[in-house]
Amino acid sequence: MNDRASVRVVVPAQPSFHGSGTLPDNIDGAAPSNGRGRRSFCLRWLLLLLLFSWPAVLFKHPSYFWDIVGYYKHGYAAVSAVEAQLSRRLPGDRPLIQEPRTSPGPELGHAAVPAPIAATGVTRAAATMAAQASDPAKQVRGARSIFYSVIVYLFAGPNQTMLWLALLQALAASFVTVILIERLGVVEHGPFIAVALVAGLATTAPWYASFTLPDVFAATGIAGLALLLTSAGRLSGYLRVALLLLVAVSISFHASHLLVGIAMLLVAGIAAVPRWMGSGRQLGTIALAGGALLASVMAVGVSGYVAFGEFSIAPKRYPLTLARVIELGPGRWYLARSCPVRRYQICSVMPDPPQYAADIVFGPKGLRDVATPAQLDRIRAEEVPIVLRTFAAFPREMIAATAGASMQQLGRFGLRDLMIDQQVRAIRPGMIVLVRSDPAGLNVRERFQLITDAVTWLSIVFLPLAYWYFRSERRLLLLVTAALIANAIICASLSAVADRYQGRVIWLLPVMLCALGASRLYRSADDRTAPAG
Repeated sequence: MNDRASVRVVVPAQPSFHGSGTLPDNIDGAAPSNGRGRRSFCLRWLLLLLLFSWPAVLFKHPSYFWDIVGYYKHGYAAVSAVEAQLSRRLPGDRPLIQEPRTSPGPELGHAAVPAPIAATGVTRAAATMAAQASDPAKQVRGARSIFYSVIVYLFAGPNQTMLWLALLQALAASFVTVILIERLGVVEHGPFIAVALVAGLATTAPWYASFTLPDVFAATGIAGLALLLTSAGRLSGYLRVALLLLVAVSISFHASHLLVGIAMLLVAGIAAVPRWMGSGRQLGTIALAGGALLASVMAVGVSGYVAFGEFSIAPKRYPLTLARVIELGPGRWYLARSCPVRRYQICSVMPDPPQYAADIVFGPKGLRDVATPAQLDRIRAEEVPIVLRTFAAFPREMIAATAGASMQQLGRFGLRDLMIDQQVRAIRPGMIVLVRSDPAGLNVRERFQLITDAVTWLSIVFLPLAYWYFRSERRLLLLVTAALIANAIICASLSAVADRYQGRVIWLLPVMLCALGASRLYRSADDRTAPAG
């Protein structure tokens, strides 16, 4: 046993390609016989937790995005509905999640906004969102992730600042990062602290952990799946179960996480075929990881059926994929020539769609506001057929458009989408708005983006070298790289090109390369100082 090693029982290691140091073959954070290892694991977890939550602590609130208003509203509605159901107050024919509706008012085209709100610096869009809560009789038009919405509401914290939510996200991200760093051979305290400082101060990890959207769970899902697919046999039973649960929860928070997970399973299955990449024994680990994805799909599907009578991986989703295809161009061309014949619902609701997908769905005259619930249901039902027929009608144009957008997304991983200059204000039970606050945080964000961009691009440049030099970790590098590429393609094709889509996951790359480098450097130094003979 290595007395200096943390949270592991070291047995004779598999030989690495370079160096003669040992790697942890059994990362055990809860073995009763390894109390020192458990304490070390907890201390490392605490260190990364602090490093991943410093933006929220520094500014006394996390970064926000407009979507948090909807998540909180739906979380409040879901929790209230469950409470009412348990106390037998909820009529059985009402959906569990009720989205308020408004009647046209004298300002902003909606019900009037209370005077105290207008006096607090609420933006025009936020005031519109607040006004939409005036009529609780509105039927469901669209919904966010049910599970993440509930988490947002339950962990909103004092004054609904979402500080507890940010700490919960940092807790999950730091947990999987500790396991990942140790899995890559960083077993000593000094090298671990160095890698942790890079992860917490020079990558996008702390910023997206302190961001009130489920984005950071895309990274925890990727890291957890990669560890399960490559190291399940080297993890203790406790850590294996913890990772399975974390992966299932991460996948359940957004449909894009599921698609990235499926892509990882496909790559793992293909990589297990040739002898030089694996063997048939890896099918067990693939089945284990696939079980986590299946459990997540079932949980999301059942929740959608209970809430809306709809079994789906994205129940009551907004038609963002249809809007994206229209924005790319071919979808607009297809509708222009098909609407007179097929009479799609979107043709009558929006005969001349705006240019951008966000405006098509969420704009001042977007589908969310102009379409009735019944019309939105029909648009959702027609979404997949329209997208597939668009691909069939304009295959080259669609491939070119999606390829171009995906390449653009691969290079977009900044922090600009993180609204650090906003604060949350509660205006009534279940309703929050974003208001402008001190813009000083924007300067801090921009300065750190220079650092994170430099470190990330440096990691991308050195990635091919890492594939050659760290041959024993090729499978892990392959899976994470494939996940990053799949994430870019999925987000750019189905939603939009945005900094946050790739920034939420790209931090895994510099963390992994830094851990590999630190492990190699420490082993080399150890070899030089070891007594001869």
